[in-house]
Amino acid sequence: GARGLAEGAPGRALVVGEPEEAPVVAERLREVGLPCEWLGREAGGGADGRALERAAERAATLAVSRPVVLASGPEPLLQALARTLLPLGLELQVAVEAPMTCGIGVCLSCTVPGRRGPGFYRRACVEGPVFDAREVFA
Repeated sequence: GARGLAEGAPGRALVVGEPEEAPVVAERLREVGLPCEWLGREAGGGADGRALERAAERAATLAVSRPVVLASGPEPLLQALARTLLPLGLELQVAVEAPMTCGIGVCLSCTVPGRRGPGFYRRACVEGPVFDAREVFA
């Protein structure tokens, strides 16, 4: 999680959005001491639909030993991020949106297709909801 990113190596969180739109994320990043850069409308991050391009451009220029991008949102956004960032060699951690009826993985309502092939699924309530994008997006 975020604590693991903050420990051991200098890092920086690059978040597409505004801190007031994601107060829990902002607070958690502050708690673990991970410096955070918000790419919101004020910083030119989202108003014209170029948020993904700007995030990729900015992430490529960060002077950190292992850049990691954290993202949450609807699946089409996460897929677009994966298509944009993974070819650049950036690590992408995605928080998937899935119904979590039982919360213990028995009902399988929270399954997310995995990359290992047809019939392979990950349970968001038990194994997630945060996954390495390489595990869930081709």
